[in-house]
Amino acid sequence: MKAANNIGQKQVIWIVGGSSGIGLALAEGLLQQGFCVVVSARRIEALQTLAEGFPETIQCVPVDVTEPSTLKDGLSAILAHWGQLDRVIL
Repeated sequence: MKAANNIGQKQVIWIVGGSSGIGLALAEGLLQQGFCVVVSARRIEALQTLAEGFPETIQCVPVDVTEPSTLKDGLSAILAHWGQLDRVIL
């Protein structure tokens, strides 16, 4: 599968539960280091400020871990956007 974005050799890391606390801090740190980061939360509105700061290297995907279908949909969205997924942090 070819990536929709030209990310070169950058790794794509998916952080589930990244709208606050440790998940948000981890996302910020990885973005500052140049990784491509997917951040998931039940409400992605909380991620808009973070997304505005890194428009080329972030993707926000709504996921509710209590609803397995949202995880599958989230993975599909990630692969469609980046063409790869290298790591997942739950």
